[in-house]
Amino acid sequence: MKKMLWSLLTVFMLLILASCGTNDNDENNSTTGSEQQETESKVSTQLNVEANGEAVFLIKNESNKESTLSFTSGQEVEYQLLDQDKTVVYTYSANKSFTQAIQEKKLQPNEEITFELDLENELVDVPAGKYTLVAWSLAPELSDQKVETTYEWAGTEKAEESAPPAEEISKVTLYREDDNAEFVEPYDVEIDPSGDMVKQIFEEIDTTKVGLLDYRFENDDKKLVLVMDKTTENVQGTAGEYLFIGKVLHSYFENFPKLEEIDFVQQDGSPAVLPHMGAVSTFTRDEQYTKPN
Repeated sequence: MKKMLWSLLTVFMLLILASCGTNDNDENNSTTGSEQQETESKVSTQLNVEANGEAVFLIKNESNKESTLSFTSGQEVEYQLLDQDKTVVYTYSANKSFTQAIQEKKLQPNEEITFELDLENELVDVPAGKYTLVAWSLAPELSDQKVETTYEWAGTEKAEESAPPAEEISKVTLYREDDNAEFVEPYDVEIDPSGDMVKQIFEEIDTTKVGLLDYRFENDDKKLVLVMDKTTENVQGTAGEYLFIGKVLHSYFENFPKLEEIDFVQQDGSPAVLPHMGAVSTFTRDEQYTKPN
């Protein structure tokens, strides 16, 4: 009887040990299979910015077996540019259309494919500045693999033209009377080159508040006709009249190289009249007006 009990106990213990061994082997096999599957299906994405400002999006199959990526249209990659407030300022697909056809792309082990983002042409309307560049594959298998990098965009001429224009200032040489009111002498002043240069120059040098009603160029821009109002009577004395004429003539001849003559006329077309000099006639470039009589 005792021998029978020991035999049964021995068989029971052997069954328990065999069962534990099977479970351990199953668990080991399961773990090994999971790790192998993870290794076999690993596909990575990467975003590289090159020295010339271009960027490349890369997809690589880092596993040891073929991997398949599926796409629902002809677009395989999307990317955006975000400003420092994380506002999207550019989206690649925003102004494009793509073929609507399901396609697959197979990647062999360790194979990689690259996509040139062509930023120089795509960002032509984006102002220069510091941004965040975000790119990702549109394959559902890689939907969670967005990559981003800091991107400094140098901008283009077109983008600069579309941006609000900066204030333009140009420096010109004009003439004024010296401290002793004996001569006219040059000095530099800033004016807006996009404005009316003739009127800006006259307003700058007209310290006696003589009124310029209008002006016109004649003889292929070789002659400037200044239409004056009757406030020419405000010019004081012969020396003052001579200094006034000298400032006007030298300032215009200096900044309009093509000019050969300057005329002062009244609104009716007759010569302008100064109290002491009387009717002033045509003045030419080759005469000197820097010293009063």
